[in-house]
Amino acid sequence: MHGHTPPNALNFNGTNNFVTFPYSPAFDLVDGTIEFWMRPNWTPGSNGQNPCVLGYRNGFAATRFSVHVEDNLSGIGIWNDISYQVRPFAFVQGTWYHIAVVESGSSATCYVNGVSIGATANGFNTALSNAPLTISWSNDPLYPNEYFRGEIDEVRIWNTVRTSAEINANLNSEINLPQTGLVAYYRFNQGVAGGNNAAFNTLNDLASCNIGTLNNFTLSGNTSN
Repeated sequence: MHGHTPPNALNFNGTNNFVTFPYSPAFDLVDGTIEFWMRPNWTPGSNGQNPCVLGYRNGFAATRFSVHVEDNLSGIGIWNDISYQVRPFAFVQGTWYHIAVVESGSSATCYVNGVSIGATANGFNTALSNAPLTISWSNDPLYPNEYFRGEIDEVRIWNTVRTSAEINANLNSEINLPQTGLVAYYRFNQGVAGGNNAAFNTLNDLASCNIGTLNNFTLSGNTSN
């Protein structure tokens, strides 16, 4: 049984809130692991499209990877510009979950709260480079409703294939630095939860210098902050 009570997390309104990161060669993953905590908070089926948690993408036909939650909260979806594949899982609106996507070769094994829910047959699309990284937006005008509604916390991007034991060892805590293979780490601990955070319009990277820009957030109160 896993729980998550973050000191801070970033709330996304599901309409136009997103974080962007300029291109970095560090995100040109061949194999690697993407981890994050999320609390999806939308009525199942209300978006019409599958919200994107994190993506390396520049339009529909230019995607290295993007990680989605199914609109009806029924699984994790992986898009790599070649195919969109889903691993089923019954998420509950308003509940925190730890997600890890371990991509190795032509497969992506998905973990929920440290337990594997199986693998898709689509890994990173290594043919694509020089695209921005985004959180809570797919960066694709063909899919304008893929904004994530809810909270996101503790995003970690590794250029190594993490084992189940490694994922579970660090699942419920912040990690000490430095860590071999950790190319980006976002704790979302800036500012005060629910307070006036107008002074904080960037997202710090504790592993390197891949700093993100917050877009369209009110940065005050319990939502869009």
